[in-house]
Amino acid sequence: MLNDLSSFTRRTLFFQMLPFGLLLSVVLASRAGLDDTTLKALLVILVAFLVLEVAWCVGVIVVTRRADRRLIAEVERGSREIVEGRVHPRTAIGRVRRRRVKRSKWTSVPGTDPSERGAYTLVVVLDVIGDGPPRMVAALLPPALILGARKQFLSLKLHPEMPEVAVVDFGVAPQEVAQTANADPQWCRERPRGNRLVVGGYLALVAASFLGMVAGAVFGSAALILL
Repeated sequence: MLNDLSSFTRRTLFFQMLPFGLLLSVVLASRAGLDDTTLKALLVILVAFLVLEVAWCVGVIVVTRRADRRLIAEVERGSREIVEGRVHPRTAIGRVRRRRVKRSKWTSVPGTDPSERGAYTLVVVLDVIGDGPPRMVAALLPPALILGARKQFLSLKLHPEMPEVAVVDFGVAPQEVAQTANADPQWCRERPRGNRLVVGGYLALVAASFLGMVAGAVFGSAALILL
């Protein structure tokens, strides 16, 4: 959900461009001249374009929210297992990549002040290097905890079976973690997992967009012939 969004991104772009392919067929047909039958077919295709575009927007929102809920549920479950000692986590250094404004109702994460029990916790995404291939992990943090600037180093406990789940180890000071990371050649030699790898390559996205438009144009042309 964090490290591989290639299938989701390609499908999203394909179906996003599909209605525009329909619209392209309308433009091409209108240049060839209009009669009553063609005009009715064009109106049908235009309505289909609007319906598909609205459906695409709604679909993206629904799918994205479901993915966020699955991520939060997985992070909650994995964090509980780490905190309660049900698994043996691996230690690693992570660097803050971004803060996702996604809230979790589980408030027993390390770093939460006892007086703030019942408050929400936020999801923070971090880059991890040194524990296999570079990847991103998610951890829960209390909103009252100020992490400082982006790219801050933190000590992490990584779930052994959930590669995208981690718990921040507040027993190690961030300054000490930063010194260790700056002295580690892996953080200088290896690059964090970039957006290009997450989406599966930009060329594939261009191809998915092009195929979506072509498919829409073919469907639109077929509809003009049949109608």
